[in-house]
Amino acid sequence: MDKQPPFTLVFVILHSLAFLIHTRRLSPWVAGLGVEVEQIVCYVLLITINSPIAKYIFVMIATAASQSFFAIIWPERIRAAKGTTTAGIAIGITNASCQLMGTVGPQIYQSKFGPTYKISYICSICLLSACIGAVLTSWYFVIKGDKKRTEEGVEEAEVAPKTL
Repeated sequence: MDKQPPFTLVFVILHSLAFLIHTRRLSPWVAGLGVEVEQIVCYVLLITINSPIAKYIFVMIATAASQSFFAIIWPERIRAAKGTTTAGIAIGITNASCQLMGTVGPQIYQSKFGPTYKISYICSICLLSACIGAVLTSWYFVIKGDKKRTEEGVEEAEVAPKTL
């Protein structure tokens, strides 16, 4: 089974979500969480079904979704990082996460877990659940930081005219 999804599937997922995010019909955070939940659903279906064709389709969808996640959430991570040092650290952590996927993946998808790979899919579900927790935590801190910057901006705007 080819481990790379068709380019068109990733293209369609990214462009559909990009359109919804750009037109402000969907938050990047919600889109990212939706992609992660979509992967979990695919893995649950991979555990429960036996049809090889259906399994191939769900593996393609899950892999395409995993490749789409970082592209969706990237602008929000950079927007939240203020200053060049913080942006550099955010970029480094994101890249390290991507590299970690390349290291952990071959360990959980060893041939000894085949041909059903149920253990591998369960591990993937656990890792994706942890990722959802991390995304929700990040989203919370970004919202908290946005509110703090907004309050400081309002206070600075109110103070500035008075000092003139």
